Amino acid sequence: MSEYQYYEFLAIDHPLTRKQMSEVREFSTRAEITATRFVNEYNWGNFKGKPDLMVTKYFDLMYYYANWGTHRLLLGVPADGIDLKAWKVYASSEISSSGRRPAAGGRGSGRAGSSAEDAAETLDRAIAA
Repeated sequence: MSEYQYYEFLAIDHPLTRKQMSEVREFSTRAEITATRFVNEYNWGNFKGKPDLMVTKYFDLMYYYANWGTHRLLLGVPADGIDLKAWKVYASSEISSSGRRPAAGGRGSGRAGSSAEDAAETLDRAIAA
């Protein structure tokens, strides 16, 4: 059985600039890249980028599918765009986070986190603030 992985990133709020498109090209020479979309399929190997960082810095959404059953959806939500207390109901030990996105209108400076515990602590601190 061969391997198959599909990555799709979408920029909904703001299209990528030419510079940003050049930056994301560094993650794949074969990807289809436009100002609003990055798509790549893998039949061998792996994506060289970090999906969490791609959503924090460049895109608003990522969808990932692998033929062994893994599905992943990442949504970039502005820090002021959600009710954190309401969101806490959905938090679990399997939540992951690349940090809070900047307020609406900007991409960039999210803190890079890597574990479920880190994401839960970030959410707890945000609710307490």
